[in-house]
Amino acid sequence: MELGISTACLYPMQVEQALETLCKSGVKTVEIFFNAPSELHIPYLKQLKIMADIYGVHVKSLHPFTSEIETLFFFTNYERRFRDALDIYKRYFEAANILGSDLLVFHGEKNVPGADQRENWERFRTLYHTGASFGVTVAQENVARCKSHDLSYIRGMREYLGEDVSFVLDSKQAIRSGVKFYDLLDAMGKNIAHIHISDFTENADCLPPGEGTFDFESFFAKMHDNSYHGGIIIELYRNNFQNLQDLIASYDYLLTKNR
Repeated sequence: MELGISTACLYPMQVEQALETLCKSGVKTVEIFFNAPSELHIPYLKQLKIMADIYGVHVKSLHPFTSEIETLFFFTNYERRFRDALDIYKRYFEAANILGSDLLVFHGEKNVPGADQRENWERFRTLYHTGASFGVTVAQENVARCKSHDLSYIRGMREYLGEDVSFVLDSKQAIRSGVKFYDLLDAMGKNIAHIHISDFTENADCLPPGEGTFDFESFFAKMHDNSYHGGIIIELYRNNFQNLQDLIASYDYLLTKNR
């Protein structure tokens, strides 16, 4: 298991500044959340890679800022837009190749009524295969505002697509969806490839690990029992922690629990 932190935690800090901050703080695995089209330019990506290499940091995964329009891109009856969207996402896959990443986080379908579910899952299969041709896994995340908030959707997607789907489990999104963390973990099963982790209490659904009530010792024990070898990335919003020291302390806390 690779424990790390997403640059999204430091938003709206510029991506290169967020990466440098995490690198200098001793974090050894990161997820990069891109926030602008220019951040996919090759010279910029190469500079990010140089920085990561200097500090011995692995860029495990990428998160596209275009997540919010993936319904428009991929689950449309306008074929040309779908094909153009595949080309747009090839730029993310190329970025992953430059940065040494092997996973792209995907939000997917919002709750749009009247969709042909099987046709939409076939669209995901096409994107999944496109990513695979670059050596990148496209992983469907459970997101409260998307269809993936529902356990039946996750189970249906897994059953229909078989080996052509992987999942990102996000703990705070599970809470916001009213879904139990371990029920979601079971629904994703062997197709789970990545985890966004945070802590929580009865009054707060997203806190730095170690500041809430989540049983991390039991969590790591279960993931070890499941032979899980993917990323476990702290993903918080900037208002969920006071300062950088709190964020790094939560990373150090996870390291102590993963023994």
